[in-house]
Amino acid sequence: MINDVDTIVATDRWNSFDRFHETTKTLVQGYEAAGTRTEVYAIQTGGQADTGRWVIREASDVIGATVDIG
Repeated sequence: MINDVDTIVATDRWNSFDRFHETTKTLVQGYEAAGTRTEVYAIQTGGQADTGRWVIREASDVIGATVDIG
């Protein structure tokens, strides 16, 4: 488990969307290695700001989610 945490922190600590994608791949691989079927969905996180700043004008408001364990 500690190795998993180290692997996640190695990409997630950069606070960068390209690195977040790497973190997602790491998490998916871990779940699939444990025998689960994993689905990843992209959601809208904002429009084009063109300023180079971390500005999210609009975001999806996820009200609920489900996990099916079978």
